[in-house]
Amino acid sequence: MRLPRIFNKPLFFLAFLSILGMLAGTSPALAATYYSLANGNWNANGTWTTTACATQGAMTMNAGAIPGAGDVVIICTGNTVTVSAAAAANAVSFEGNGLAGLVVNSGIALTVTNALTLNWASLTLNGSLSVGAATAIGDGTHTSTLTMGAGSSAGFTGAVTVFNSGTLDVAAGSATLLGNLDLRTGGTLNNGASGNIVLEGSFSHAGTFIPNTGTFSFRGSVDQALNGSSATTTFYNLTLNKTAGSVLMGDAINPAHNVEVTNTLTLTKGRIKTAGGSSANYVSLTGPSLVGGSSVSYINGKLLRVVSTGTATLSWPIGP
Repeated sequence: MRLPRIFNKPLFFLAFLSILGMLAGTSPALAATYYSLANGNWNANGTWTTTACATQGAMTMNAGAIPGAGDVVIICTGNTVTVSAAAAANAVSFEGNGLAGLVVNSGIALTVTNALTLNWASLTLNGSLSVGAATAIGDGTHTSTLTMGAGSSAGFTGAVTVFNSGTLDVAAGSATLLGNLDLRTGGTLNNGASGNIVLEGSFSHAGTFIPNTGTFSFRGSVDQALNGSSATTTFYNLTLNKTAGSVLMGDAINPAHNVEVTNTLTLTKGRIKTAGGSSANYVSLTGPSLVGGSSVSYINGKLLRVVSTGTATLSWPIGP
């Protein structure tokens, strides 16, 4: 007697397809690379394609979707993309063959999990920006800018490098940098009239730093270096508010580095060590105001102050 077949190939194949379908319905979509196709809103399907910038043509189809938090975004030459609703991407960069733009509207948040690269690009920030890894502004040749407007905020977890031809313009709003700030020769950092820059890493100053009437703050729990090929860094308002560690002026490569404060020096917590690279370094307060200064916040080294005629007393917060 012939035994019945237990294994049925057609039924097994259908069951296999059914399992695949169920898995597909519960699995996250694979990450993709989205390229801008035209000027438009980030959250509009017609703005994006999966066809690379250089190979796009009149018949290029849009992606039928918008980038998500796991996707890579590249904005093509001549296009400006406007973020008008909360948006996210894994990384954002630009084609780099001509100027392209990105605008984040007021009250809107753009979150970039990894790197932000502004190469021949303009980013206008009127809302909020969060970058989880390194930020590069400029490519050494072509003009690239990140401009912050009134009420804007930016948080940079990784290092921020402003290359030759690049500009970080904190015209207004607040920029918080948890990593190092590297202002290269030919790069520009503008601390605008109502701009606030908070730094928890080191500041290498070789390019052009424009203090205007903004506020620059050193914060954090580790030593921070202030150095670079520029002999002096001039601040309008400088605030020191560190939970631990010191600000070290100068280093072995560029030992001579001085600080000038033209308006208000605020010493809340932490020390500025002037002899980070040379015993000749000093802090010069040419402005009218010194706020704070105590046994937990002072200048460890040389402090110069302008003494006006008729001044009765001056505070000299210096110590070991």
